[in-house]
Amino acid sequence: MRSDLIFLHCAHTPHCRATVSKRFDYTTIQFMERGEVELAYGDDRIVMRGPYLWPCMPGPYIRFHRAPGCDAWEHRYAAFTGPGVGALPDPGRLLSQPLAVPTPRVPRIRQAFDELIGYASAKDDAGRRRATNLLEWLLMEGAEIRGSTPDDATPWLDPVLAALNRPGAPAPDYERLARDAGMALSSLRRRFRAATGVPLHEYHLRARIAAARTLLADGRLPIKRIAAELGYRDVFFFTRQFTARTGVTPAAYRASALRG
Repeated sequence: MRSDLIFLHCAHTPHCRATVSKRFDYTTIQFMERGEVELAYGDDRIVMRGPYLWPCMPGPYIRFHRAPGCDAWEHRYAAFTGPGVGALPDPGRLLSQPLAVPTPRVPRIRQAFDELIGYASAKDDAGRRRATNLLEWLLMEGAEIRGSTPDDATPWLDPVLAALNRPGAPAPDYERLARDAGMALSSLRRRFRAATGVPLHEYHLRARIAAARTLLADGRLPIKRIAAELGYRDVFFFTRQFTARTGVTPAAYRASALRG
């Protein structure tokens, strides 16, 4: 079955000693939970200590390996390609530069990577859609972690992202968001899509689905309560939207997540 986002390979290596040195013709997200790694994009070099996310993408010559004195590092990664890469949300620019991960965020990112690794090899469309949803969640989590925008020309972006990443709140007032950002709504829509790759409302819906996945996997709240927590008018609409975007019902997703 055709997919516009193709997962090539994904893995978890608890004690990694690998050295990577090449030009990539595909895209990856790498995650180091513990350890120390030297990373270079062309002539730009950084030493990463502790939890870190970083991309490898077509373009620069990329090298990374254990830093001196580090015996091994815990490594997870996902490699993907296809025309769908350009449609991924990337408001935190995670696909262009490394990102230090605060310790409290590590368990959620670890869980998302482990689920992604499991689903990426699925032969069915539902499994691949779950892997894509997890990848989108990682990108949005990266945006939230980064906190401040790396480009001073987009100071309006952080408060807009914060509003869209409140999935339990009522639907965002886009007119008010535009006024607060000091621009017309049409300008906000155009500039937001240019910065993130997705429309305003689509980003909010993805944030809702990402939050739903987390609550369903937790297993404590009834599905009807989750729908209410996320601001849905009824559980039936929530079920339709979740199923359309993930390929499985909320109940089936919860059962699968709880089985591990």
